[in-house]
Amino acid sequence: LGVRGEGGDGLFNLGFESLTELGADGIFGLQVSGSADRGRTGMASQISYTYQGRAFSFHLALQNFSGDYQTLGGLVTDPNTRYQYQARAGIGYVFPLLGSMSLDYVDSKTYYERHQSSLNANDSRRVWRNLYLNAPYLHTEAGPPEDEVLFNFNYYFGGDTSFSASLQQNREGNTETVEARKDLPVGEGLA
Repeated sequence: LGVRGEGGDGLFNLGFESLTELGADGIFGLQVSGSADRGRTGMASQISYTYQGRAFSFHLALQNFSGDYQTLGGLVTDPNTRYQYQARAGIGYVFPLLGSMSLDYVDSKTYYERHQSSLNANDSRRVWRNLYLNAPYLHTEAGPPEDEVLFNFNYYFGGDTSFSASLQQNREGNTETVEARKDLPVGEGLA
């Protein structure tokens, strides 16, 4: 059980959250928030379920927002993107020898009649020794459909040094990125 709040510039927002463990069957969540901003009040709620097994995972969530619901972060965003609802669902599976695959779907609608849905499929696997591939595909429909695919290879030399190369393709064209990285040491100073 949790409580959170924020306020400033005439806005006050208060929310409550409850998470219930269902034993080995997952976690059920419920969140309710209310806001008051210069005499205008609003409500938001979310109901969610998450299951995480050894190899299989699954999640569902539904969020609902009244038209006058506000957060401090929402004061600076475009009002055309204020959500009426957002629904999310996803599944994932880890194959011991092949890596992991996941599929996520999001459907949302704003108060300005903008409907958007997206489907994200991701494959992540070890290719050979210290070489890994992450390959997400994203299909979005918010007006004309858009597709985007990314192939990202990471090679870990050991310790704190790695190399990555990626190719991203979407409607605007292709983007290639190459990066060599040496991570900063943990703690103060240099190791």
